[in-house]
Amino acid sequence: MGKNLKLSLYVITDEKLLEGKDIGKAVEEVILGGADIIQYRAKQKSSKQMYQEAVIIKKVCDKYRIPFIINDRVDIALSVNADGVHVGQEDLDVEVVRRLLGFDKIVGLSTKNINQVEEANRLPVDYIGFGSV
Repeated sequence: MGKNLKLSLYVITDEKLLEGKDIGKAVEEVILGGADIIQYRAKQKSSKQMYQEAVIIKKVCDKYRIPFIINDRVDIALSVNADGVHVGQEDLDVEVVRRLLGFDKIVGLSTKNINQVEEANRLPVDYIGFGSV
């Protein structure tokens, strides 16, 4: 998958909203509804649970040729061959993430103010997120 990112609907999974639901089916539904990138975000799950869900999501994203991003966890992203990682200001530095993933993967960064945006513009990121969702 190339990094030609022309995105209009960036969907982030929400573990509370998906509790008790089939994550693969939920991801497929949002893709069919127009999502053109999926970010898997799970702050309260174990590494094993995250890996298992990431495998499921990766299969669905591959089926529809949709980029799949893992929130924060480079190890999980590498283990499932995700298309990239999205990190926040308190996570691994972007330079470290880029060194681990290489330049063929997508790296995104969260920002919360103009100073962080200006700094992000000097970093090896493919996109930035701004503010809360």
